[in-house]
Amino acid sequence: MASYRTDGSSLFGVGNKWGGFPAVSAGWVVSKENFLANVTAINRLALRASYGAVGNNGIDSFLYQSTLNSSNYVSGIGNGTVSTGLANLASVYSNKDITWERTFSTNLGFDLSLFKSRLNLNIDVFNSNTEKLLLENSALLITGSSSIITNAGSMNNRGFEVELSTVNVKTKDFTWSTDFNISQAKNKITELGDKTSLISPTIDGRNGLNNYAIVGQPLISYFGYKTDGVWNSTADINAAKLNGLTSTLTGDLVEGGLKIVDTNGDKVIDTKDRVILGNPYPDFTWGITNNLRYKNLDLNFTLQGVVGGELINGDVNYNEIKERVTNYMGNRWVSPSNPGDGKTPYLTNGVNPLFTDAAVEDATYFTLREVALGYSFDASKLKLSTLRLSLTGQNLFFVNNKDYRGINIEARTATSSALTDGYQRGAFPIQKTVLFGVEIGF
Repeated sequence: MASYRTDGSSLFGVGNKWGGFPAVSAGWVVSKENFLANVTAINRLALRASYGAVGNNGIDSFLYQSTLNSSNYVSGIGNGTVSTGLANLASVYSNKDITWERTFSTNLGFDLSLFKSRLNLNIDVFNSNTEKLLLENSALLITGSSSIITNAGSMNNRGFEVELSTVNVKTKDFTWSTDFNISQAKNKITELGDKTSLISPTIDGRNGLNNYAIVGQPLISYFGYKTDGVWNSTADINAAKLNGLTSTLTGDLVEGGLKIVDTNGDKVIDTKDRVILGNPYPDFTWGITNNLRYKNLDLNFTLQGVVGGELINGDVNYNEIKERVTNYMGNRWVSPSNPGDGKTPYLTNGVNPLFTDAAVEDATYFTLREVALGYSFDASKLKLSTLRLSLTGQNLFFVNNKDYRGINIEARTATSSALTDGYQRGAFPIQKTVLFGVEIGF
């Protein structure tokens, strides 16, 4: 099967509104071939392949046009004379050349059903290349705007998904089935025009807290300083200085402060020592659902999890949060004689100005996403078609990395840029929910 579609979007300017997106797919049901006709164990065996393009226009309106905001101003010439007035200032730095982001994907699939459909396996492998990425990145100060949307480069995304469903037990009174899935998706920046990296807009207004898009790396890379514990005493700091160590960073080389690693070995702690600290993309995501029924009683529960990936825990840099986190307050440096765990810095009166690996957390977790218990009554005795009671719990517990210091590992702070994902500060935690239901049919 083949198709071609053309889409237009008013979000782009003249000459860039339209995009064409072809698609083609094919399949082979192998189990229908004569050479498998006598293999009764196989209910279905099929191979699938597809190739196609999709577009993305997920940007704000009128970014191809400059917009102005009026603002009052006060000016003087140094002799006591002051004038006021109204000025029109650019609020959006336009880019008339922005157009559709396009992703070209190749997918291969394998479907297998065995033993009267009691075992079903689906495997999908994909490889996609995205061109003309729509990204928000920092703009020059001369433009009057902090950021600009551009078609910045290209990215490769590849991975797989496996789904397995089984009917484990099936009798007159009791059935038990299981559905399991696991997937992986890895992306990599392959080209950024004439650049080797892009800097995200500043996250949370903090100087130096920016994500980076770097050629050869995932779309988002956390970029900051590595640490090696804390400075326990002034004597330790002086010994390091005698060995030639200096620093150009604000808030560095102080008792109880984080010990920044001189990654390039030049004896100077400065911005050249920043390295990639992680990214928000998991190694695997998985889920498993079990469905059990005994006569009129049924029980279903789902576990979901993520393995790998990191998040930026901005909460540990702000007192209103970390003062309420026991394993932060109990482990922090207090004095040379009370150094805590040797890794957690002193409690500052303000925001730690440096972005370090101390704020990067392992994002591995799993959760009991949902559990549901129900009972269906014999409604005919009450002259009803249906009478059912149910009790459902959602997000009842999470199991995180034991060193995680946040409130809920799934929570994320909403951001406006694709390059600022993975940041967590003051995010509303995932709610636990318990529902009781009554279903009556007449």
